[in-house]
Amino acid sequence: MMWIGTTLFWYFILFLIGVVFVPTARFLFPQAPDRGYPFAKTIGIIAITYAMFLFGVLHVASFTSLTLYFLLALFAIGNYWIFKKTRLPGAPFNKTLVVIEEGLFLAALIALAFMRGQEPSIHGLEKFMDYGFMQSILRSTHFPPADMWYTPLPINYYYFGHMSGAILIKLTNIAASIGYNLILATIFAEGICLAFSLTVMIVTRTQNLLFTKALSFTRTLVFGLLGAVLVNTIGNLHTIYLF
Repeated sequence: MMWIGTTLFWYFILFLIGVVFVPTARFLFPQAPDRGYPFAKTIGIIAITYAMFLFGVLHVASFTSLTLYFLLALFAIGNYWIFKKTRLPGAPFNKTLVVIEEGLFLAALIALAFMRGQEPSIHGLEKFMDYGFMQSILRSTHFPPADMWYTPLPINYYYFGHMSGAILIKLTNIAASIGYNLILATIFAEGICLAFSLTVMIVTRTQNLLFTKALSFTRTLVFGLLGAVLVNTIGNLHTIYLF
């Protein structure tokens, strides 16, 4: 059962990143019923990755856990300033919706982590190449990282996504072989949560145009879950093929 503790620690780091970037999400989605809360994790991962990319390319700082936590602290200060300086409009804020979205994220993360645990080998599609690029990034102190096939030449490929995964591995200090599968679970959990949030946002903003009377909160949640499922599991036949 060690996988549960590892997954929960991974989730804690993601939750911490999300909390830090909540003010940015609120600023970008002021009219959303959840104030864009599910987007905070995604925004945070992108921001930290880009900042570390710049630091690494310009040789300002080495790619280490200490540098990443320093960047997280800087972003925390910046987001606190955003929180103090911004005044949100009077659109209703649904705290219950935020709790549901966080629970949905955690449930999706644990579900796919469990499924990947049944077959954790990294093969098929581009997994081997992705894992190799991430290992090259993790071994680098500055960027661009060395190409695993043409060392010492740098990777001649877009590697920002690989780097964002490597940063999560670096922050959690989890082995890359385990972290890779947790990254897949994170992508799925983020996809579920973001699609749910967008669907609820769209239904909430347009229900007066589409329906004769306002939908109940429960029915709005049903639409959100339907949107999340359609986007993440029924977009093509690949999900059925994997099962």
